[in-house]
Amino acid sequence: MKIFISTIFDYQYVKNKKQKIYATDFNYYNNKLQKDKIIKNEWEDHKILEKDFIKLNKTIKKLENIFSKQLSKLHQNLDPFIFKKIINVWLTHYVQSYYFKWRVVDKLLKQEKKIEFTQIDVKNLKNEIIDTKDYLLRLRSSDYYNYHCYFKILEYLKKKDHKNIFFKKKKIDFEVTKNNKFHFFGKIQFFLKSYVGQFLLQKKKIFFLESQNKFFFFRISKLFKQIPFKGIYLFNWNVFKEFNLKENLDIKILTLNNIDLKKIKLDHFEKFLVKNFHSELPICYTKNFKSMKNYLDQININPKLIFTFFGHIYNELFKLWIMLKKKKIQEFICN
Repeated sequence: MKIFISTIFDYQYVKNKKQKIYATDFNYYNNKLQKDKIIKNEWEDHKILEKDFIKLNKTIKKLENIFSKQLSKLHQNLDPFIFKKIINVWLTHYVQSYYFKWRVVDKLLKQEKKIEFTQIDVKNLKNEIIDTKDYLLRLRSSDYYNYHCYFKILEYLKKKDHKNIFFKKKKIDFEVTKNNKFHFFGKIQFFLKSYVGQFLLQKKKIFFLESQNKFFFFRISKLFKQIPFKGIYLFNWNVFKEFNLKENLDIKILTLNNIDLKKIKLDHFEKFLVKNFHSELPICYTKNFKSMKNYLDQININPKLIFTFFGHIYNELFKLWIMLKKKKIQEFICN
């Protein structure tokens, strides 16, 4: 049978509705599309989900070692363990989201004689991923990114001799709205708050990055006779990333040709992830990394105890600082 895989981004270009099926993991569309046309989410079966969860954890550990070593080489042989920890959340999303799509494509390739997909040449679209949070937002809400992931998988498999994959080409212009709200005074304000923050936090034993519970925050500050000042002003990643302090960095070392895989056993899916990883890796770990580290090297505070609710997940400045300071910090508490 001949089918046409379509995503929400490209479905308007598919004319043959009878042969069209939708590949999407966005629950939002379940009520908007014909149900029998949506590819079934096999992870709704808890047994399959549990089995894949165990498998993917092994994949994450394997790729963690590979990617951290390459990033260490890129950044003057900084301890690979640092990169293992700071990329972990992104890597988990990266592996799990692609495997969901990989399963869909793999299943269709086994049961269909011919699979067609729209290859869209998108102009005026910059696709740089800034950080882990930006990556997650694209996974959850970007129709284009959902489409592009499926295209990458199909393109990779076609080059690996899957002769039943065919592409129909289409060119479209993509309007990009630039957000230039951030200005010079915002930068001055950030560093001023950072300077004040460092001064107030220098003698603190207990350090709160942020606090969801004001009563607890003030009570602890009073108990240890500290000024109730949060560390978020010192590690305000949402502001810092707007500076866009990119380094002119050659990231060829992250490409597949420069990664030694001779002693590492990888399956077909894992090889795809390694080949694709440099194009999906957020620039906070590549071009913006040097500016982050230079800023953090100037921070001279040594708290004994640190509290955070979510800074260890999406705050790239804070994650890197924790890893750079790991030998001096006695306790790190996440809630």
